[in-house]
Amino acid sequence: MANYSSSHDANVARELTQATRSGVQLGEALMAAAEGTSQRRLKRSLRSVAERINRGEPLEQILSKDAPLSAPLAGLMQSSLVTGQPALAISQWLFIREQALSQWKNVLAALYYPLASLLATYMVFLFLSIGLMADMRQMLLEMGLTLPQGTQMVFWITQYGVPTTLVLLGTMVLAMILIRLIGGRSGWSSFVSNVPVFGPLWHWSGSSEFLRALALLLDQHIPLPQALQLTGEGIADAAIARHAKKLSGRVEQGAMLAQAMQSSPELPASIFPLVRQGERNGTLPESLRAAAEMLESRLQAQANMVLQLAPTIVFLIIAAMAVMIVAGFVVPLMSLIQGLT
Repeated sequence: MANYSSSHDANVARELTQATRSGVQLGEALMAAAEGTSQRRLKRSLRSVAERINRGEPLEQILSKDAPLSAPLAGLMQSSLVTGQPALAISQWLFIREQALSQWKNVLAALYYPLASLLATYMVFLFLSIGLMADMRQMLLEMGLTLPQGTQMVFWITQYGVPTTLVLLGTMVLAMILIRLIGGRSGWSSFVSNVPVFGPLWHWSGSSEFLRALALLLDQHIPLPQALQLTGEGIADAAIARHAKKLSGRVEQGAMLAQAMQSSPELPASIFPLVRQGERNGTLPESLRAAAEMLESRLQAQANMVLQLAPTIVFLIIAAMAVMIVAGFVVPLMSLIQGLT
């Protein structure tokens, strides 16, 4: 099955939403979505599905084997068959995902320039450390010059600290590659959820998408176990998708949804009281949306804090590297010049 990024699914969502609001059928809506996406493979896949639908082939048959779409997109299309309004359900479901993606885009866009500046400064520091400072240190020692304590510390950092950071960075990259290859999408999603600072943003975003997608299916009067199973087939966060299918099995065995969530707390514990209240009052879809809104508010607050603190922290790191460059390169050079005069 082909693999596409969620950003392309979001583009499809916009096109489907516009098409379904105009009252067109699923085949025409998918054709409009194909014309609106910029990725050629996805365009061809959507056109193929749309043409087969227009020829009278059932969507369930098209998606049953080797569907030429991303796993989440194919899953939610299968899920939409239960609602009886696949075009509308697909557009609503993808619109939920687009909301989650827009929050991540804002965070990443705000951090792009600070992180790019940090990377550029580190590359300069790395070049000076490996290419110049080692030779300068050796030359100054051979001349018998007495170096300031701060300069000696910088030389020690460049001699031992820089190789250590390179080894650590290489180990981290290798570990992430192995996690992705061995653990798959689910393992990678679980790993990202536990990353400091950014992990909660990822986890709350995926949990919010799960809650809203589940509420959407429950609004269509789909039984809860089946709705959980279908939600797991359609959302982008693979770890939460796997958890949704486990919840489906527990609910089908007779457990309440809140009870099943608490028995394996992979979702934020703060949503459990809202889910429990919704089950008691018979307003579970509304409670799920309220829980999603709570997580989104928390995500927005955390993202705002990150966006405010990250540039300052990056600036301080850059300033520290600049001081080390001056202390380790300029000061020794001045000492060398004074020694020669």
